[in-house]
Amino acid sequence: MSQGRVIWVRVSSDQNQALELLKTRSEISEVTTVDEEIKITLANHEIDHSIVADVLVRGGAKLIELREDEIGLEEVFMRVTRGETQ
Repeated sequence: MSQGRVIWVRVSSDQNQALELLKTRSEISEVTTVDEEIKITLANHEIDHSIVADVLVRGGAKLIELREDEIGLEEVFMRVTRGETQ
């Protein structure tokens, strides 16, 4: 299980191009598609998610939505018990 935040994006441009742009970044540990959205898992929680928008826009993708995955209470509890939060 990855330890980074999950970011969801939608682009109006070529989704495959956006995937390739994101896969080249070391700050991003995983990139997959789910329906019309791209699911991005950052390498760790300290990485600013604005890197996603920066990579896509500089690469010529037309970004139409970017949102961070909301975590549930169970996930918060697990992170606290593992010492991942302060």
